[in-house]
Amino acid sequence: MSSDPFRRKSHAEIMEEMSFLKKGHLKIYLGAGSKTGKTYTMLHDGYDLLASGMNVVLSGVSEEHPLEEFVNEAPLSSIPIIKATAHEASADLDVQAILAHKPDLLLVDDLAHANQPSARFPTRLDDVTFLLEHGIHVMTTLNIYDIEELRQNIKKLTGIEVRHTVPLSAVAGAHEIKLIDVDPEAVLKRLEKEKKGDARLTPELSQDALSILREFALRLIADDVNERLEQYRKTHALQNASPAAEKILVALSYNSNGTLLIRRGQQLANRLNGELHIMTVTEEKQKKTTEEIAFKDAILKLADKVDATFHEALRTPAASISRIIVDYALAHAISRIVIGQSRRSRFEEWRKGSILNELLEQAKQIDLMVIADRHSTHGERLLTYRQRSRNAHPYAAIKQGDLSHVLQKLRRGRFKIYIGAAPGVGKTFMMLEEAYDLKRRHIDVVGGLIETHKRKGTEAQIRDLDVLPRKSLDYRGTMFEEMDLEGILRRNPEVVLIDELAHTNIVGSKHQKRYEDVEEILEAGISVISTVNVQHLESLRDTIFQITGVRVRETIPDFILRMADEVVLIDVPPETLQQRMREGKIYTLDKAEQALANFFRQGNLIALRELALREVADHIDDRLEAHDDRSALRGPWRRMEVVYVCVNASHKAEFLIRRGFRTAHRMKATMFVSFVQVGTTHSDEERSCLESLRALTERLGGTFILLHAQTAREIPLTLVNDMEEKLATQVVLGHSSRSRMEIKRRGNTLRTLLRSIRSVDVVVLALAP
Repeated sequence: MSSDPFRRKSHAEIMEEMSFLKKGHLKIYLGAGSKTGKTYTMLHDGYDLLASGMNVVLSGVSEEHPLEEFVNEAPLSSIPIIKATAHEASADLDVQAILAHKPDLLLVDDLAHANQPSARFPTRLDDVTFLLEHGIHVMTTLNIYDIEELRQNIKKLTGIEVRHTVPLSAVAGAHEIKLIDVDPEAVLKRLEKEKKGDARLTPELSQDALSILREFALRLIADDVNERLEQYRKTHALQNASPAAEKILVALSYNSNGTLLIRRGQQLANRLNGELHIMTVTEEKQKKTTEEIAFKDAILKLADKVDATFHEALRTPAASISRIIVDYALAHAISRIVIGQSRRSRFEEWRKGSILNELLEQAKQIDLMVIADRHSTHGERLLTYRQRSRNAHPYAAIKQGDLSHVLQKLRRGRFKIYIGAAPGVGKTFMMLEEAYDLKRRHIDVVGGLIETHKRKGTEAQIRDLDVLPRKSLDYRGTMFEEMDLEGILRRNPEVVLIDELAHTNIVGSKHQKRYEDVEEILEAGISVISTVNVQHLESLRDTIFQITGVRVRETIPDFILRMADEVVLIDVPPETLQQRMREGKIYTLDKAEQALANFFRQGNLIALRELALREVADHIDDRLEAHDDRSALRGPWRRMEVVYVCVNASHKAEFLIRRGFRTAHRMKATMFVSFVQVGTTHSDEERSCLESLRALTERLGGTFILLHAQTAREIPLTLVNDMEEKLATQVVLGHSSRSRMEIKRRGNTLRTLLRSIRSVDVVVLALAP
């Protein structure tokens, strides 16, 4: 179809669009494996649509889910499957009977099912495709290991092998994919309870295997969401890189340093879940030397091996190399440019210019990573290396001094978090549903604080749950209600439900933040199930502002998420969430339109969904790597990184710290944040700023360092000395905010540092939003 929207459409194009509009809508419920709740969720959604007036039928749905679980006045119609014969083990859909029934929507399990040889179509996917062509909407279920393109990797990492699969294109072609995310421990308990697993799986499902499958599912959906986000951004002419996704561009020359830069770019792309681009700029009429041709061949082979996009740009006399690199970066929404250190002296840079210095001026909206110069000292690249520490010897006895710590850890309550991309995804609903599952198992569970936001579905879900009364507090003549921490500790239940983990308590409460209340409850041996949205993570605050334009006031430190024993994502596609908003199921109808035009815009929801998916996938990968880094999907990261963030008293300091933490966290690095005080006298404002930066650093798990210098020109040397002492492997800096006059008087700290630390990787972050 033509990309020109003003060209008159041909008859064939109009007919093609009409045919597409008449097709049924395909929704896939994707899970890591059996017992994740895919069928249950599909049936739940089917009953909701039945209640709205749709003609909903089911066929080929697992009998493990008795329909009596779903209370509804109008039962679902069931179309019998074609029973297996003595010679054929398969049980297939009766496609003709379904067509004759003419339903609006069909619910069917197992999209990867293979039909009997005598069936009309060879696979269930073919059945579903045929029904979609006839205008019947279909909801179906699928396991991650049933996707053909993932089959070999999953077999290699888990030992799981299946007989029948569907192509990835079938999943990508679905109108809607809903991920059903469940912690592996819960799946194993369900399997153990029912004493049966998936007959198609050769090995038994272990917790590690389920964790790997879960991460595969999260990353697959995140990649699909990223494609949809890119499509949305192109449609709406949004030029800058999406804050939700990383795209790495390695800019290189045909020399010995090229392969090193690609390898470093590949490591970054793997750890940041990013897309890798490689480019070089060659002179228009200049022939390559034999050596350059050999290097080009090696670089092309490596680019193909690491699955990178390669581009060779021709430079005309009118264009500068830096301008060509920046134009490519902007055209491809690159978030980070990777380039080698300049080998020119200060005099040579002044006389001949420097691509690096030009990029610092022209690419201030893109992160710039300068890779350490391998030839800077004695012809070798200096890389500080520290071996990652391993667990203690498995046969070592517990020391007497450690015994109390071990006992305290064993007595501590279990912590579970339901995380979502936005309000209204169903976190509280799922938390309450789990509470009733616990009650059925005779576990003492209470509601410590449940925020229903007057949503009828959530209020109805509370039913007869014991909800503890709130505590009233007076603040400046007004009464406020807060969670009663002391009441929960007195009641001492086995499990307590606590909504809105990022909430700030009213002045006069024991703790400033609700997550601090939760920490005390856990220490008392009470398990906690809580909820939070991804935008409330402290390190994502600037990213969320870039996406939504909203400054999130209430946040939780990222270590709270890592502290949780279980993190479960409630994944809801943006279209579903917007529909809930229009129906008044999230906010009241008078606020719905305003929300849809602001925070709940489709582009925002797509980007937030991708952030949530990747955050939980990284959380799983961290745990896999802690257990055995060979199992981690992002690959082992054996070199111990030390990220060193340089800040001053400017407004961008907090932005640098949060971004530095995101880098450190994804690279499993130690983080230091340094501030250089100049002179001996300091104002109250500066002292307040220092305390604020120290508190943020420590909240994020870093170490804050206060250094001293007599004059501004001593700052670079003071920093360099401390970096060497801390064995820094990556330095994080911001762009200089000094005017040309100030640079002449006080120097340019950024450029001086770049010349002084050529043996360390340096990241110059894009200007703060």
